[in-house]
Amino acid sequence: MLKKVLSFTVLIVFGFFLNTLQAQKVKETKVSFNKSDVAAYSIEYNVSKSDLSKVAEQYFPKVINGKKTSSSGFVQYKAASWDIMPFEKGDIYYKIEGNKKTSTLVILVSMGYDNFVSTSSEPKVYASLSMFAPEFQKEIDAYQLNAKIVAQEKKINSLEKEYKSKMKKERKYSKKIEKLNKKIEKNKKKYESIATEIDKQKQVLDDLQKQKK
Repeated sequence: MLKKVLSFTVLIVFGFFLNTLQAQKVKETKVSFNKSDVAAYSIEYNVSKSDLSKVAEQYFPKVINGKKTSSSGFVQYKAASWDIMPFEKGDIYYKIEGNKKTSTLVILVSMGYDNFVSTSSEPKVYASLSMFAPEFQKEIDAYQLNAKIVAQEKKINSLEKEYKSKMKKERKYSKKIEKLNKKIEKNKKKYESIATEIDKQKQVLDDLQKQKK
C-alpha cells in the first residue's frame, strides 16, 4: 500500500514538473503584425492573462533599455538593448494572450526596419529566449507569492478591524448592562422598602381588626 502511495505521489510530482517544462517551452510561430505575417516566438505559462500582463509590465522595463511605445497591439521597445539578446541594439515587441487559466507571451525580435528574426536567420535569439523562459517563470512565481501575501495581509487586517468593532460593541453593551444593573439595584431597594412598608401596614391593620373584636 505504501509503495502504491509513493508511486502515485511521484507520478503527480513528475506530471507537475513535466507540465511546467512544457508550459515554458519556446515555440517559433507566425503572427500578424501591421497586416503582415511575421516570425515570432511564443511561451505559454500556467497563469492568468491578467497576472502575466502585470508581471511583464513590471519586469521588462527593468531588463530592456529602450523607449517604450506601442504598435499593432504590441508593447514596443525601439532601438533597445536586452542583456540576453545576441546583439547590442534591436527592436523588441511583446504582447500577452490567454484567459483566466493559461496565457501566452508572444515576443517579436527585429534587427530594425521590421526585419523580424527567426530561428533560421538568428538561432541565438531562440537559444536566449529558451534560457529566459524559466527565469521569467521565477518572476511569475514571485509575483503570485507576493499577491498571496498581500491578500492574506488584507484578510488579517479585515478580521482585525471586525474584531476591534465587535470588542467596541461589547464594551458599549457592557456599559449598558452596568447602567441597567444599577437601575435594577436601585429599583430593588425601592420595592424592598415598599414590601417592608406593606408588612408594617398589614400589622397595623391586624391590630385594628383585633380591637374590633
